[in-house]
Amino acid sequence: MYFGCIGIAIALITAFVTADFTYLYKITGLTALLCLALAGVTSGVFVSGQQYGRNVHSETKQTREERYGTMLFSLKAAVPNIGSAILFYLLIAS
Repeated sequence: MYFGCIGIAIALITAFVTADFTYLYKITGLTALLCLALAGVTSGVFVSGQQYGRNVHSETKQTREERYGTMLFSLKAAVPNIGSAILFYLLIAS
């Protein structure tokens, strides 16, 4: 969860240095999308059911736990970025 705040900090620094506050929701939104895409790739969401079954069957328990750990880490990093992107967009666009 704290790792997701790094994207927010980068967005804040960039926005204040450039004096363009649209970077707030652009950077946090992009960070959220990248984290969600990484979570999707590591969870196997973008493959067919047969391919996913073969992948799960051929991997070890340790590999599966590492993959799930990466997926959860990415999702936890995406949550604060999604919230802040929505909040910044509503504050700046209105």
